[in-house]
Amino acid sequence: MIERLGVRAFAIDEAHCISHWGHDFRPEYRQLAMLKDRFPKASIHAYTATATERVRATLSSSLVSKSPRYSVGVFDRPNLVFRVVPRIDVYSQTLEVIRRHKNQAVIIYCISRRGHGGDGAHFVAHGCKAGALSRGHDARRAAADAGGV
Repeated sequence: MIERLGVRAFAIDEAHCISHWGHDFRPEYRQLAMLKDRFPKASIHAYTATATERVRATLSSSLVSKSPRYSVGVFDRPNLVFRVVPRIDVYSQTLEVIRRHKNQAVIIYCISRRGHGGDGAHFVAHGCKAGALSRGHDARRAAADAGGV
């Protein structure tokens, strides 16, 4: 039924998860291989910042039925900042970082879902547009929680 909609393109983020050679292999991503059979006229765009040559080969064989084209950038990402600081008051420290980047997108990565505050309500209460997205959250709900951001 969905094939009749005339879908012309698919965008797959975190595509390295398709490859068992990737650092974050997720078996359910392998199911995306059916896209090339069910939608032979659609283009498939796979995005990842961590694809080694071996991972790119898996992506090509899994997702592309024609000649793949690659766009490979440099790993140096000057817009990303990594810091290790003593954990004193995690919410206050995080709010300080968010406020330093006013009117910019900020992504907060947590080691696990447990103990990270869940839905971003703490940040919303302090005037931030925030939502949560993880393997256990629905992307549409996260966008709605963040006010469509």
